[in-house]
Amino acid sequence: MSSSSMTSEKTTKKITLTKDTTWRLSFVLSPNSKVSKTAQLKEKMFISTKVLFLEDEGYEPPQGLVVSATVEEESNDEENIDEGDNTQSSSAPTSQIVKVNNQTSRWKLSEDPDEEQKWGLWIWGLLEEPQYPFLLLNLDIESLQLPGMEQPIGPLKLYAKIPHKREKETGNVLLSAAPLNFRESLQIKADPLGAATVNINEDLEIGQINLQPIVN
Repeated sequence: MSSSSMTSEKTTKKITLTKDTTWRLSFVLSPNSKVSKTAQLKEKMFISTKVLFLEDEGYEPPQGLVVSATVEEESNDEENIDEGDNTQSSSAPTSQIVKVNNQTSRWKLSEDPDEEQKWGLWIWGLLEEPQYPFLLLNLDIESLQLPGMEQPIGPLKLYAKIPHKREKETGNVLLSAAPLNFRESLQIKADPLGAATVNINEDLEIGQINLQPIVN
């Protein structure tokens, strides 16, 4: 195989919501947000990590788990630290460590969840394939270790409704920037006597999230 054909294969690799595509997930924590106040941040902090979207087979709309793509890298880093000469007296890290809960973090393609549920046009055969304009992301972070902080932040439940579309010619997935919310589960009384309770989600916007495919 010639070098030119190998280059062509690399540049035409399809961008998907499967294990074949690694995504760079990034967001900013602001000192004004509820999460940041808990962490006592004095300035904006840029957070970045790598994730994979794993699709559950046989489900419509498409959905599945969001898992960390850096677990192996972080494990190797820890081994290198243990083998080396540890001369740092402080336990505060010099780089950020984002630990995603790989069992509970999930994604799901959807029509607009804030509007009344409607039959999609694709059901009536008016579109060639299902067209879901949003990816609903529920990201559970076990802990977030920031540079200079001895104690990690977390756990955090984050939620985003991310604009989603596919390029018509290539089929590549495109995800746009979207507001990022801190999701807090509240328990309220379902009757005046308080005999029954119900859990509701309260979302507080804390910044913006961005997902970009990592193309080798």
